[in-house]
Amino acid sequence: MALQIHKLIQKGNKMSRVIVKQIASRLRELYATHIDTSDLSSSDKEFETKLSTRCIAAFAAHHFGECTEELAGKAVVDRGDDNGLDAVYYNPNTKRLTIVQSKFIQDGTGEPSANELRAFRDGIHDFLDGKVNKFNSKVQEKNTEISAVSTFGVKFDIVLAHTGKTKLANHGQQIVEEMMAGLNDDDDSNQNPVFRFHILSRSTIFSILSSDSTATSLNLEFHLKEWGQVAEPLKSYFGRINGVKVGEWWQIHGDRLLESNIRKMLGATPVNDQIADTAKTRPEYFWYFNNGITLLAESVEKTRENRDNRDFGYFKAEGATVVNGAQTVSVLGELFKSRVDLSTIEVPIRIIVVSGDTESLKKEITRTNNTQNEILAKDFISQDPIQDDLQRQIRLQGFQYQIKRDTLFIPSEKSFGLDEAIESMVILSKQPNLTAVFRKEVGRFHIYDKAPYKILFNPSTTGFFVINAVMIKRHATNFLEILREKLPEQDRSGRRAQIMLNGSLLVTQIAVRKIGWDQELVDSLQQFQWSIFDTILEDAVDKVFIYCEQKYAGSYLRLLFQNVAKCEDIYENIVF
Repeated sequence: MALQIHKLIQKGNKMSRVIVKQIASRLRELYATHIDTSDLSSSDKEFETKLSTRCIAAFAAHHFGECTEELAGKAVVDRGDDNGLDAVYYNPNTKRLTIVQSKFIQDGTGEPSANELRAFRDGIHDFLDGKVNKFNSKVQEKNTEISAVSTFGVKFDIVLAHTGKTKLANHGQQIVEEMMAGLNDDDDSNQNPVFRFHILSRSTIFSILSSDSTATSLNLEFHLKEWGQVAEPLKSYFGRINGVKVGEWWQIHGDRLLESNIRKMLGATPVNDQIADTAKTRPEYFWYFNNGITLLAESVEKTRENRDNRDFGYFKAEGATVVNGAQTVSVLGELFKSRVDLSTIEVPIRIIVVSGDTESLKKEITRTNNTQNEILAKDFISQDPIQDDLQRQIRLQGFQYQIKRDTLFIPSEKSFGLDEAIESMVILSKQPNLTAVFRKEVGRFHIYDKAPYKILFNPSTTGFFVINAVMIKRHATNFLEILREKLPEQDRSGRRAQIMLNGSLLVTQIAVRKIGWDQELVDSLQQFQWSIFDTILEDAVDKVFIYCEQKYAGSYLRLLFQNVAKCEDIYENIVF
């Protein structure tokens, strides 16, 4: 028996080595010509291993960064003094920053060591803290990626890519879990975390490389109510589909339904929360509130059931894929899995038949259906009568307050927009929790019939207060930028600088509390004497920096200033 087991293990190891060779060959075909190997020597006996390691890093950047093979190759920074990072890539379209450690494991059976994972962890922390002097020149040249760390709304994919086993050893797994808990601030309730960790192992890489990229469409059957038909130039059907059917699609097919969509399920977002809320509390209004679903299909057949009766029809779509309405499908699907009753929900839907060799047309339909002018939640704020009243008050003081989105509007000394007003009033709210909410989920301030919007804009809000708030915010922003520029160049991305950037709202709120501005901001326009405020603001930066280094030394500062409890703690414990 022992001999048989030994032979099976040997056979498995041999197969692993074969797969690793196939992976290495394919990755070199895809990325080798795009990767800088000027520091390597072809006579080095480790040349193939080092090149393969870099190709794996490029593959990870390509897969998670959603970029071209050329850009993925240029993302590779692996060489001496890389501080544990082998590739970094920022995609401005998705606002995601990919950070990769890679390793070529020739026999396909090992895994990155605990020491290698510690080096990766330490390198990530150094990169996030702006300690670029700890990295080689390849990393230091990544200005776009370095700047992205402090860019509002950016999220991160931490990727461990290798040709070994999928599961890490217990010690290695513990290192990863502790790192991710620290980066995401131990926020277990966060369904859409800022940092995500991914493992690309031998089997995963092989599966991705060998998958049939064309096998993404599905066959769907469904009933349509009050259906209609368009004959040309593309045969299409439209009507209303029951929410239960959409839920069944999701339960059976999952996100394979969305393979041709530009986005997968986005999780808990303000828009998705509203879709779910309507489905649960006012399902009879879902058709009125929702833009619906668009499917592309290779063919659509209407059965003979009900013949030409347009009230109700039964359809079969082959080669179907969702190209618009991904969030509607995924939200209803998750509700269905949670046993929410969707039987009274009706969803607008259209099915466009695109058959034959029309790949470019499919892509064009997908692109145009997802790039039309988006109606944002904040666009409805202009319907709030409080905003109309504030706009008139502010106009009387010689200022322009732009509530509606307008690409031609440019803020000036005497004009400002809604977003700037919201940010400014968060500072004067005396509520540190709002600074965290603004940094983490600014969209929550755009829902005008509930808090936190109502905390800022209510019948007691005056035009004077809004103008004064904007003036304070603008001065503080400029002054903090001056302070940051005075730092040594190597420290301008460091932790003190991050407090001036990511912590600017909380720091300014603390300074405003100290100076004691209050009712006068509500009753009249102020002629501010900034010299005293500047001194207090600079002191506030120092005190917040010292407090964070003492209590939150291991925290990633951008996330710290998105944490309600920690912002409240800092606010309450900074004493002048």
